[in-house]
Amino acid sequence: METGRNSAGADLALRVEGDSIRCSEGEQSPIRGPLLTGDVALDSTRIKVQGRVHSRAFTLARNGTPLDHPDVIAASRTLLPGGVLTNADFTAGTYTRRDKGNEPAHELDFVTMMDTNGYAEYPAFPRLITAMSIHGPGNITDGPRHAMQAHSRTFEQRGIAATDRAFNGSAPENFQLPLRTDNWEFAFDYKKTDFGHQGSVPGKDIIVVDGAFYVAFMPQELIWATHWYKNGTPHPDTGELYSWADIQRIIKERRAYQLKRHGSLQSEKKNGAQRFTYPDAHSYRAFDPATNKPLPPGRNKLRGSVLIRPEASFVKHLQRHPWGTAEWAAAYAQRNQVESVNADIKRSRFTDIENPQKRTGRGVAFHGLASALMAIAHNIRVLVRTLVGEHAPRSKPLKPAAALSPNEPPTWTLGGADLDTGDPPGIPSEAA
Repeated sequence: METGRNSAGADLALRVEGDSIRCSEGEQSPIRGPLLTGDVALDSTRIKVQGRVHSRAFTLARNGTPLDHPDVIAASRTLLPGGVLTNADFTAGTYTRRDKGNEPAHELDFVTMMDTNGYAEYPAFPRLITAMSIHGPGNITDGPRHAMQAHSRTFEQRGIAATDRAFNGSAPENFQLPLRTDNWEFAFDYKKTDFGHQGSVPGKDIIVVDGAFYVAFMPQELIWATHWYKNGTPHPDTGELYSWADIQRIIKERRAYQLKRHGSLQSEKKNGAQRFTYPDAHSYRAFDPATNKPLPPGRNKLRGSVLIRPEASFVKHLQRHPWGTAEWAAAYAQRNQVESVNADIKRSRFTDIENPQKRTGRGVAFHGLASALMAIAHNIRVLVRTLVGEHAPRSKPLKPAAALSPNEPPTWTLGGADLDTGDPPGIPSEAA
């Protein structure tokens, strides 16, 4: 497609590649500096279209049911819901919302740059939308990966991608494995059924527990305590339920069994492979994985280092920091920034991307291009606001974040919605 030019003469490109849309200036990103570490956030939003939700007859026919099939004929005999009325945009899907029912819509996955220093330097860091992917609502098999890969073709840096549980639930070959191979790491939260033992490294006495690599000789309590806590399962020996204080203790005790990483995926650039050092065998007590009884002296042969290549058997829940640690909390908390961007592009005063009356065309191609242009308008506004903010005198210094109480799990919010206190991304520091 045609490209325009900015005042400096550089090419400004809006590139459409498959179902992915990315905005770039020239061949490489012009944004550099200490604040840009490569961390991004990935989120989704609906793109509502005008008209009615597809009827049952139309849905059956679109899914391949013959028009003379009894189900299609029966559904076509009435103009009530489920009858012959359909949305004029046949490419749209149906977006289901608990509070608003079913709506005809597309869905956008978009990648946002994150300020890894939090808001310490605000507003000097522009949180730009760097890539998008459009697809039917809930069809996230390929869209999120395409959006991340579109971002990667513009930006050389690879950092942490913070996502919500919808993306973490993807099949590893569709999302986690190809992105790990491209040297991305993640900040995930988990569904309550996904805590505890999450996979094993083939041919090695190494397991993945709550996102991190550990030797397989951990006692069962350290492996499964978070799973029991999340699911309200009592300790199998004592019959008592775990408290948040118990989980904090478990997270600390796991550290003796954790493998230590060498360097970073970004610096090594070995297609997601990374070298780890086994913990000192004399620093922890080894337990037999089969019996949960202490191993006899000399049975633990784990020494030195090991190169671990990404595989589908364990990469699904793997992330940069172990879940529940202060480091993980800081990384995952950056998702607040993409929620802020999500809210910003929906504001009726500005982009108003959620308003179908501002996208009156039909077809997924039209809505993809219209959404990309809206994202460009958002980015221009963000850049102007950032430049103005850099030179505006600050009236008063920013207040430091309030310390979290170590005595109870905090309430975590994303986009103004409270999450249950059993899923607390904000964790007090281990020194507290």
